[in-house]
Amino acid sequence: MSATPSPTSRYFLDRKLSGALTLGSDHDDASELKGMEAINAAFATATGLKPTLNTIDHNTDARSVIT
Repeated sequence: MSATPSPTSRYFLDRKLSGALTLGSDHDDASELKGMEAINAAFATATGLKPTLNTIDHNTDARSVIT
């Protein structure tokens, strides 16, 4: 009996994804948003799946956890 080799990370990077991906974030500072946009663009290029970023301001997020 021979073992089937596990897929490498290249295996997954060579395939495009489908579906929807929404990320929630409370990082509403302009520089943080710019960084997240760059990460999302790189992810979209690598996978074919464009994430949607749902950003709320940090104070609203903190209050929603407390209440």
